[in-house]
Amino acid sequence: MKKIIGIINIVSVIAIVYWNYYVSTAAINGNKMGQLSDEINSLFTPAGYAFSIWSIIYLGLLINAIWYLIQAFKNKYSETLTQQGIWLALANIASGFWLWYWLNEQFLLSVVFMLAILIALMIAVIRLGMERWDAPANIIGFVWWPISLYSGWITVATVTNIAAYLKTENFSLFFSEEVWTIIMILVTTILFLYFLYRRYMREFNAVAVWALIAIAIRHMNDFKSIAYTAISCAVLITILSLIQGFKYRKDNPFVPKFLK
Repeated sequence: MKKIIGIINIVSVIAIVYWNYYVSTAAINGNKMGQLSDEINSLFTPAGYAFSIWSIIYLGLLINAIWYLIQAFKNKYSETLTQQGIWLALANIASGFWLWYWLNEQFLLSVVFMLAILIALMIAVIRLGMERWDAPANIIGFVWWPISLYSGWITVATVTNIAAYLKTENFSLFFSEEVWTIIMILVTTILFLYFLYRRYMREFNAVAVWALIAIAIRHMNDFKSIAYTAISCAVLITILSLIQGFKYRKDNPFVPKFLK
């Protein structure tokens, strides 16, 4: 069964990478990814360069899928393989549906599938017991890191997707879009800090820092309140992550012995 799942995993990664490439070069419903996002112009959306992180995420997913397949045929790390299971593949499949509904401007359904991606990844995080035990370096590098980067970005993307959907619905309950964006930044920061202290997922939080800085850069010349809030939250997450990393450096297999 693990061999079959390994094959499904690697096929799903190749398929979603190809699907992303296709939709970036050929318009669907007359839309391309960046173009539609620019048209909606949600204030929570980071600067365009931030989305280059997908290349790192997909590289990590490909490495994970290859590692999973090799270990499945070697009959090694059975418990870890069983725990990871098909959840990454399900996240990739949901990602494909998300792209379709987003580009077809069915924004509510796009939120549904974005949540499906996030739920699949969170299930993987929980099943793998990520950062709850002293895993060997290969488990951390080939399993935990790819999932941390993927789930971290999808967490940000979920908030971005919801913000875009609300923008298309002209949502303005109680506050202006600027204020709602600041609220979303603060809520997102609290969510990431929760994972930092409950699961010590510093790589997960590094993605938040990347996104928040990109939000700050985008709005530095227009909505300074958003920019300053985002950069302050990014600095806070960075400082607390560094403190935690230093505190638990003795348990980190990637820290040189002379620094422990």
